[in-house]
Amino acid sequence: NPPVGGWQSDYIIAAKSLVGSVQYQRWGLTSYLGKMVPSAGDADGSVYTFFASRFLEVAKKTADCSPAAGAGGLRYCQQGMTIGGLNLNNNTRAAWFVNGDLTVSGNITVDSNSTAVFIVSGGINLGTNVTNADGVYIAGNTFRDADFSSPAGSQLVINGAVYARSTGASLPRVL
Repeated sequence: NPPVGGWQSDYIIAAKSLVGSVQYQRWGLTSYLGKMVPSAGDADGSVYTFFASRFLEVAKKTADCSPAAGAGGLRYCQQGMTIGGLNLNNNTRAAWFVNGDLTVSGNITVDSNSTAVFIVSGGINLGTNVTNADGVYIAGNTFRDADFSSPAGSQLVINGAVYARSTGASLPRVL
């Protein structure tokens, strides 16, 4: 539940239904039954499959999947990865394909001239201590904004977007 005057989304949130505790600042779409993105049941597959079918082979040509600042281009990680923090600037444009889960245990900041995209075949898990996670996050499975063991945390700011097959049990923090 958001604090008084807080919300889970400051721009738009869309879903088939929203529970009463979900708060948004500008627009909320409810009873929306149309498809916003491909789903696993579609002929084209999930959002992950959509991007993988177009860019994965190119990304596999880059063996280094290090999330180091300044490392741009399409990158491929053969297994799940953990990012302990990242700061992208100076027109760095990077997209990581992760074969497995992505765990973010530190803040990710991306300046207005740079781009970070994480295309993950498994789940994306942000630690409860993470308060800033700039970028676009595409999960082939679940997206969680907090640790299972300690879901209560400070407000999480994501300057970007999240696409996921599922949000698992919940999004317990104020976004």
